[in-house]
Amino acid sequence: MIAMVKGTLMEKSEGEAVVMTAGGLGLRVMCSMNTLAVLPAAGQECTLYTFMNVREDAMELFGFCQKIANLIQNIRRTFYCNVPFYMIFFRWHMLL
Repeated sequence: MIAMVKGTLMEKSEGEAVVMTAGGLGLRVMCSMNTLAVLPAAGQECTLYTFMNVREDAMELFGFCQKIANLIQNIRRTFYCNVPFYMIFFRWHMLL
């Protein structure tokens, strides 16, 4: 699992950001509009806490400026929830 991404913010658009790590790996991270508003301008350093959602047909990386992703992950484990993470993400994105 990818727990955190730290590097240069290459671009941000509606619903996603691209972060270039020190090793030259560019990661596309899905973010809420609130998280995107907190991120610096393109070309500056940023840190995103992430949750990697692995499904049968996709691998998705969700980014947060706070560690609330860990809380959501623990909720899913506690209740053995089979609801896709993106549904929880969109319900909680207003809190981020």
